[in-house]
Amino acid sequence: MKELLIKLQLWINLSAIAVGLIGISTAVYFIEDEKSEIQEQALEQPMNENISDEEQINIVNGIDQKTGLIAKGDWELVKLHCTRCHNSKIIINSRFNREGWKELIVWMQETQGLGGLGTNEDKILDYLSEYYAPTEKMERRSSLKIDSTDWYILE
Repeated sequence: MKELLIKLQLWINLSAIAVGLIGISTAVYFIEDEKSEIQEQALEQPMNENISDEEQINIVNGIDQKTGLIAKGDWELVKLHCTRCHNSKIIINSRFNREGWKELIVWMQETQGLGGLGTNEDKILDYLSEYYAPTEKMERRSSLKIDSTDWYILE
């Protein structure tokens, strides 16, 4: 009797696994089918033909809301060339003078596959060195004065 119960439990477990696998494969089929329908619909629609320039670019307080870049000067060139390979936050969080930005661009061209920027290079460097230059002297804080500190024992 015990052996029969073990076989019955094994059969139930295998049946549940089979039903689960059928359910998963059916769900995957429907998801893939739905995905291809969405892709087909996207291909049929025209790309941004009816969207105005103001709707495509959302600038608030001088900042492009999509990238976070300062929307002045030739910022669109920077957006076009730089955000193809990396997030704009890398630019926003970096601070270099013109020479530093130039060295970084040369490094990206030599090691990361960045192509030539042609006549846009000077415009990009002008933008980066104006809006993403070092803002203040970055120094390490001064050392703590141990002698003038009141120390106490933790209990």
